[in-house]
Amino acid sequence: MNTYEFLDTLNDQVFAHVMTNMREVNATQLGLDARASHQLFIDDRCVAINRAHDRNLQYYGGFEYIDKSLRETHGNYVFHFINDDDDCCRVRECLNRFNNVVEETQ
Repeated sequence: MNTYEFLDTLNDQVFAHVMTNMREVNATQLGLDARASHQLFIDDRCVAINRAHDRNLQYYGGFEYIDKSLRETHGNYVFHFINDDDDCCRVRECLNRFNNVVEETQ
């Protein structure tokens, strides 16, 4: 397998993980400005977005302030993780907002 084929396979695996193991949401469900994105993916410790739309999430969602060590790009997706050492972590705030809204509507 050449490098191009390897990277293509890796991207397919990242896509499959996002589609299978993460929940699709929009920015307003996370308490963000609607312009941040119409398609985000979450799990219990992460917010992911397609790389092509990450700049909107950074600008309109305040994700530009997330520490770079908590941000990883794999395939076509950028993953933003919870910072366990920061009680005001932007990712945690978004996930808490989503969970509170879901609990209130059930």
